[in-house]
Amino acid sequence: MKTKIINKPRVGVVCSPWMGGSGVVASELGHVLQKRGWYIRYITFDKPFRIRNGSIKFSKVDTLDYPLFPHPMYQLPLTEKIITEVKKYKLGVIHCHYILPFGLAAIDAKKALANEGIEVKVVLTTHGSDVLKLSGIVPNITKYVLVEADVITSVSEDLAKKTRALVKTNVKVQVVPNFIDLNKFAPLKKRKQSREKILVHMSNFRPIKRVGDTIEAFKRINEVVPSKLVLIGDGPELGKIKELAELNGLSKKVIYKGKVKNPEKEIRKADLMLTTSEYESFCLANLEAMACGVPNCSYAVGGIPEVVEHGESGALSKYMDIYGVVNNAVDILNDSNWESYSNNARARAEKYSVDNIVPLYERLYGQLI
Repeated sequence: MKTKIINKPRVGVVCSPWMGGSGVVASELGHVLQKRGWYIRYITFDKPFRIRNGSIKFSKVDTLDYPLFPHPMYQLPLTEKIITEVKKYKLGVIHCHYILPFGLAAIDAKKALANEGIEVKVVLTTHGSDVLKLSGIVPNITKYVLVEADVITSVSEDLAKKTRALVKTNVKVQVVPNFIDLNKFAPLKKRKQSREKILVHMSNFRPIKRVGDTIEAFKRINEVVPSKLVLIGDGPELGKIKELAELNGLSKKVIYKGKVKNPEKEIRKADLMLTTSEYESFCLANLEAMACGVPNCSYAVGGIPEVVEHGESGALSKYMDIYGVVNNAVDILNDSNWESYSNNARARAEKYSVDNIVPLYERLYGQLI
């Protein structure tokens, strides 16, 4: 069901274009909103990774390389580009996915535009590491952006609490969870029978994802249930992961897919997803797997317990409890248990459908004008 907004503001989206939950959510949200009649324009340094529709508007931001400064600058060119695009395309809302640098650039642009009598609203969505990591490096700037934003959303209640704690004042943070296209992410109509189970992990391979724990868990799972592990994504830890797999004699058991624009094609073939992150504000990868009828084993961190029902749509273990992950995985992969977990995972994912979640953003935008 579409939300009826009489005066739809034009929306500029500022996000990371690379693989990662925030960039994926921003890309998918823009794709859906355009289909629902909204004007969406991305303002970033590259075309977002998961954009599928070539007609979506994109304004490229170039870094500033000036001899006076030792490193190329992005903050100032981004602020300047937001100002020019608001004027040029009459944007009424700037939606930033991440506090820094995107939220700061939008707030500065908003104030510069106000000096010229031009009003623009700033929506800020926190996604995780912007709250947990960057806020500890630049706490005063983080608080400034949160206080100045017109609307703040977070993708889980756990992250919303952490976001509120940064400000320590009565700043409202709305929970708008991630969503899933249930038509795109859907189970296979007919699964192939195989002597080996297929496990999958998808992330941007940063230290916080603890992919090494996934390798350690997979090694032990494979000793009980013959399996293969498919790794989707790329990032700074990938080299270390390959070395770890080789040291554990898993070179022929681990398959590297790299960045994949249509991950559902790989995910739906799997029997189980493994997520062993230090923290996940929501974990969109888990939701994408669940929508494909693929249950998951995860550490019970951050917002994951809000999405995954332990013993129903997946299984949760304590942080860094690799043996707990292994035991849960072996239980789910048991042929007598798997179908029930798979059906429950798909049913749980339906709560986060496009039609249930995207109207929350539509109402939010409409209320600002």
